[in-house]
Amino acid sequence: MPKPLRCREMLQRLRAEDKRFSISVERGKGSHRMVVLTTDTGKRHYPFPCHNDRADIGKNYLRDIINYFGLPPDIFD
Repeated sequence: MPKPLRCREMLQRLRAEDKRFSISVERGKGSHRMVVLTTDTGKRHYPFPCHNDRADIGKNYLRDIINYFGLPPDIFD
């Protein structure tokens, strides 16, 4: 089970896995942001709460991001 990570560190690890990952501030509601993966067939989005770049992302959100994008289970360890 991954430990909570800061928003900036999460993006760094996602981009190390695949350079097509990005964070969208415009699409999320309120303090939510979106993890975006751009592929040849379109874009996949996953919302998560992030008040600022130093905010912690909970382990449940990290686990869901792993499952949603089909990432290796140890990416956030």
